[in-house]
Amino acid sequence: MTGPKTCIKQNWPIIPIIIALSLLGVALYFNPSNFLNLAWFALVALTAVYAYATLRVTRATSKQAEETKRMVEEAKQSRLDAVKPSLSLQPGGFTFGGGFSFIHLRNAGGVAKEVKVDIEITKPKAKEALFIPAINRDNMVYLPLDDIHEVQNKGGFMKVYVTFKDSYNQSLSESLSIDFSELKKEGRELRGQGSELEDISHALEKIEREIGKIKR
Repeated sequence: MTGPKTCIKQNWPIIPIIIALSLLGVALYFNPSNFLNLAWFALVALTAVYAYATLRVTRATSKQAEETKRMVEEAKQSRLDAVKPSLSLQPGGFTFGGGFSFIHLRNAGGVAKEVKVDIEITKPKAKEALFIPAINRDNMVYLPLDDIHEVQNKGGFMKVYVTFKDSYNQSLSESLSIDFSELKKEGRELRGQGSELEDISHALEKIEREIGKIKR
């Protein structure tokens, strides 16, 4: 059901015409001799009203278009955020001395596709280049850093640079790092999170690597 306000908004161009004709009718009845001057005055006034009303409508339309554009952008960003991968380094196999024996690249967000991993460490210097077709949500990949204890003990720096694509095939990148020298300087022991399932998974990975060495 259409209300009075809606009807006025939809039919606003007719209202000034009705008012102008009504005033001209009154002027013609009371002062016929001065009708022409009044008609010109009414035309000028009507033009001014139309110009003002058109400006108001143009501004309202522009504002509505901007609001619609903003809502579309927010909806688009929400969809992108929902599928965006969230990568992090997750050490595991911690010892009582504060060290750890392995480290994973974990994804807590949407699927990451065509993952390219470049690892660079100092003290001792080493580089690794890996490719993973996909890392699904809550999955992780073992990073082959067999000398990680030496990196920790010597206060080295580890940087992991990752390039990948999300579900919309957008190219993204992430830079992850651990500065062992800074941690050592501040007297901090590295700690992480883990679970029984992760420990089992690591044990199976270790067995698989040992079997691979035997086959060679």
